[in-house]
Amino acid sequence: MPVISQPFFHPVDIRPVHFDQDHRLMFGGKGAWQVYRHADVQRIFMDYETFSNAFLPRRDDYIIGSNFNQLDPPLHGLFRALIAPPFSRSAVAKQEEHIRALCVSLLEENIQHHEMEFVRDFALPLSAGVIGSILGIPSSALPKVNYWAKTIVNAGYVEGGPETAAKAQEEMTAFFTHMMALRKQQPEDDLITKLSLAKIGDEEVLLSVKIATCMTILIGGYETTASLLTNAVQIFIEYPELQEILMYNPELIPRAIWEVLRLRPSPVSMYRRARHDVYLDGQLIRKDDLLNGWIAAANRDPEVFPDPHNFDLDRNHLRGNVLSFGYGLHYCVGDTLARTEVRIALEEILRRMRHIHLQPGVLLQPSESGIAVGFQQLPIAFNTWHAIEKGRTC
Repeated sequence: MPVISQPFFHPVDIRPVHFDQDHRLMFGGKGAWQVYRHADVQRIFMDYETFSNAFLPRRDDYIIGSNFNQLDPPLHGLFRALIAPPFSRSAVAKQEEHIRALCVSLLEENIQHHEMEFVRDFALPLSAGVIGSILGIPSSALPKVNYWAKTIVNAGYVEGGPETAAKAQEEMTAFFTHMMALRKQQPEDDLITKLSLAKIGDEEVLLSVKIATCMTILIGGYETTASLLTNAVQIFIEYPELQEILMYNPELIPRAIWEVLRLRPSPVSMYRRARHDVYLDGQLIRKDDLLNGWIAAANRDPEVFPDPHNFDLDRNHLRGNVLSFGYGLHYCVGDTLARTEVRIALEEILRRMRHIHLQPGVLLQPSESGIAVGFQQLPIAFNTWHAIEKGRTC
């Protein structure tokens, strides 16, 4: 298979572990240890006794810092068990019909024009519709929720981002508080209802933790899944032979998704906080220092992935080493949903579209976020089977 691209981060002349005082943090501020090698990134994700996942600030204006993913064991496991059922394999299997119907509907709205803005017209509304349904967010509220999610994800990387994100979190808090109050009075079969009633043992979970968890699930199921799908289509555009292979061999789509996850992960990195002084690659990491584990670099570590910059459908046996969903106890709870959603989307796209390519004169702009990395827009053009067959008969 062809070489896809150079890695996002290729630290040839940089120490595998080093401190960058100018590294911008997603929640505002600067400064963190940068970790690149697969073994080191895997270690900081897995060793929760040394590297805590509680890295976000806990402030009144940053409620998302109270989400369940900021808890370490044993509380993390107890709370994860409360939210995991909608993301189990069996639950996701029951979602497949809904996901496919939504894909078909979005595609049919644009297919006759032979072009579309893929991010706006397909990737975002698909991921919003799926995660919104699981949470129980009314479709009328999705545009506003989309704005809040983008504002929070982009906070550390745009001018005035932290202040705007604080306002977005305030409005999001009011929205989810209202939704949970409604669900307590009129329960429904959705995650907001389950969270509104959540208890650990005999104690009710704090409202701030419930709300922050809703935010985290929304962002994880919305921005990152849309970025994964967009990145997949962009790779298929860059190397059209992949389109041909997968059109006629759709059973290979799951393998292709794992390679997209490896080469173009979203998110590209994850933070941890040192619980105590520790040495990593000979560097002394002080207690409470932040570490940034670069998934994008670890996924291309030649010690783990031979010919790491090649897109290789025969690499499926190494997918357990792909760190795009994290590793260990904090492994992404929504990984099955994300991969299923993208698989179904690609199946339906490749059933309808041929020769997918960028519209003429397009210069792709990367997303503003340093977390959910992808493209702000992906204007595509394509043929359809109908158009191809019509051309053959002319």
